[in-house]
Amino acid sequence: MTTKRFFLSLFIILTSISVWAQPKDAWKATATLTAFDAQGSTIYTGTVFFIDAAGTIIAPYAPFTKAVRAEIADSKGKRHAVSRILGASENYGFVKLRTEAEGQPFLSPITDSTEVAQAGTKLFAVGYLRTKKETPQVVSVSEAVRYDAAMFYTISLGADPKYVGCPLINSTGKVVAIVGANSGEAFDVRFATALNITANSALDRELRALPMAKALPATKDEAQKYIALLDAIDTQASLAAMDDFIAAYPEDPSGYLTRASRLSAMKQFTKADADFAAAFERANDQTTADAVHYAFSRSIYSAYVNDTTAALQGWNLEKALQEANAAYNTTNAPLYALQQANCLFAMERYSEAYTKFMEVNATDIASDETYFTAMLAIERAGGDTAQILSLLNKAIEVQKRPYNERAATYFFERAQRLVLYGQYRRAVQDYNEFEHIIGPRKLNDTFYYMREQAELQGHMYQQALDDIQSAILSASPERKPYYQTEEAFIYLACAEYESAKTSALAAYPALPQHIPLLRILAISHGETGDKAKAREYLQKAKDLGDTTTDELMKKYQ
Repeated sequence: MTTKRFFLSLFIILTSISVWAQPKDAWKATATLTAFDAQGSTIYTGTVFFIDAAGTIIAPYAPFTKAVRAEIADSKGKRHAVSRILGASENYGFVKLRTEAEGQPFLSPITDSTEVAQAGTKLFAVGYLRTKKETPQVVSVSEAVRYDAAMFYTISLGADPKYVGCPLINSTGKVVAIVGANSGEAFDVRFATALNITANSALDRELRALPMAKALPATKDEAQKYIALLDAIDTQASLAAMDDFIAAYPEDPSGYLTRASRLSAMKQFTKADADFAAAFERANDQTTADAVHYAFSRSIYSAYVNDTTAALQGWNLEKALQEANAAYNTTNAPLYALQQANCLFAMERYSEAYTKFMEVNATDIASDETYFTAMLAIERAGGDTAQILSLLNKAIEVQKRPYNERAATYFFERAQRLVLYGQYRRAVQDYNEFEHIIGPRKLNDTFYYMREQAELQGHMYQQALDDIQSAILSASPERKPYYQTEEAFIYLACAEYESAKTSALAAYPALPQHIPLLRILAISHGETGDKAKAREYLQKAKDLGDTTTDELMKKYQ
């Protein structure tokens, strides 16, 4: 070999060594992760790595479906808690985690497609090294496939579980990929770094499957939406999120209000009081202060209505009204007037409640509910029929067609009052509308009996007969004989005596001492020529205390 060729070969070898040498101190950015279940048992141990100075790490997804706590040991052996989940993907198999290990050395992930690996590229698998003398495993990429705008790699790494979760870095020290659960595969690191939490993450099945606390979204607005969604799903998780929000935005009163409302719903009234006080301290204008008074009133009202112990801790209707008044007195806002009305109604101060509801009904927040509750208030305050029906009419008028079950309720309520006011045929019309909205299959014997009574009073005999027969078909064995008695009465009113007798006899074995039935039996027998049987039933009724039998006794002699 010539001298020239020798030095050329040596240059190539040295260049190769320089290119593929391990980036200095990369191992310091790794750590050992340990995850624990609810019983405190270790369920996972593996290598993780820091991707920023804030202590963010990437870890496998699967262990965190059972982990309730986790910690890491950094390259110096110091332990740090894992505090929050920052994002997760079961599909890719990663979770992004926040730790309490800020300021650690970290490995920068690649950020764009120009830095991805290609087939034939060599990378370094950086594990958690026990000594500085250990060297990373050189890995060859045998296949690189684009997948969801990132890359999936097949690599030359044997089935060694110690490499699962390890970073694969390039010669510049950037993380290109992460070794997957099968150590012969690796995922583009951008799959993991892109994981985050948004408002809609509260509904994310993959995140909800992980018991550990999740971080808040990055912006205040998204964080508030996230908490609102989460609170309807997972109370404990939402409380942790509320704590995080207050820590992140300590001067924002909304965080304290949100947590106070949740604590009051959990009957933790002392803690809720403290949060409301904190919100008042941070209310830097009158509008905000009024909003705090209003929220406090609503929480007190709800707690008092749903929990008898609330009053023992000073959470009573008088205090709820006081807070509602404080909110209303500055701006006279309709929403605050509505809260006053609700408190007054619950306190049975019906005339005052009616006045407040009518104030609300003159604004753009008037609704079927405010009209209906105003109706209840004036009804209980002794208001007249015209006022009551007018408000029920308004509750129905604001309903949209096709009517739903909410609207059906108002037709039913109006029907009942129309019966009380003697407007039987109008009541039947409302009962018919109710039936049309709800559907016959959802109705029972009680409904058919109520409508039958209105029809009977309105001299709508055929409709009454149809309804009582529907009641008989759907009634329990205990109630059926009473409906058969009613059926017999309708036949009697229509002078259909044979049919009346048939219905009454069907009811008689179950009601042998029912005086109205005995009268029907007597008349139906008497009018069909069996006067002896008529007198027999009349005597039984008289023996049971009926004082109206004498005239009929004379008739059927």
